[in-house]
Amino acid sequence: MIYDEPAGQYESGTTCCNAASPNGWSHWFHVLPYIEQQNVYSLAKFELPPIHNSRPANYNGEDSVARVLIPVYYCPSRRKPIGYGGTPLGRCDYAGCAGFYQGEVHENWGDIPAAPLGMSPRRNERTHENYGNTPGRRGYILWPAEGAVRRIAEVSDGTSNSIMAAEKCLPRSRYGRDGGDNERWNNAGWDECVIRYHFPPLPDQDKRVMVTGTPSTPNDGSTNVWRRYFGSSHPGSVNAVFGDGSVRSVSFTVDPLVWMRACVIDDGAESGNIN
Repeated sequence: MIYDEPAGQYESGTTCCNAASPNGWSHWFHVLPYIEQQNVYSLAKFELPPIHNSRPANYNGEDSVARVLIPVYYCPSRRKPIGYGGTPLGRCDYAGCAGFYQGEVHENWGDIPAAPLGMSPRRNERTHENYGNTPGRRGYILWPAEGAVRRIAEVSDGTSNSIMAAEKCLPRSRYGRDGGDNERWNNAGWDECVIRYHFPPLPDQDKRVMVTGTPSTPNDGSTNVWRRYFGSSHPGSVNAVFGDGSVRSVSFTVDPLVWMRACVIDDGAESGNIN
């Protein structure tokens, strides 16, 4: 996804947790005019100066946009279009691919895979290594608030070999919650609500995705868990859209290295048979 955002538009100048201007809203917002949703896109107030702290509610139209439930952003196998919270605000069942993640599969769990599927030391999504723009580990989607822009020429592995977006893993008990579904679809910041990384995809029903809490307080349902991988409610496969516009159903038995190579746009390795 290619869109530009002037540096410093995210609140406090960091990736957390949302943008102070519609210019910095998610890729799902910026594609609205191309999926016949110009009327929703037009609810955003681009002309207002960004307010980073103590921003008035719905100042730039972010609530008005988020209240609109975009049907194509919901997987019919998972849930009907639905909003969450008192307002309520919509969500999205799909995430952009931010490439290779240096750190844990689940935040604060210490579960960094062995190389080449993992890399130490631990970093989180709020650090440069995981902004989607580290050479050799880039994703189609990047954090643009420091002026970074994704260009097609940077997809050196080829658009047909590189995943742009896919369904995100989300256990049924965590709909509208956790660090992967607790933010509005249009302005979640650099967050697992709208981005995921290279780790092997898992179905929502898999017991391995049901971690809650932290290692010190496991199964604590009041504590958010950030799942950093793609997945779906389908028991056998996950749907992914590649840079050439093709949509492919990928089995959960896919070779983890093949999946990783497909998630990274510039590692110099073709993804091979990804189906």
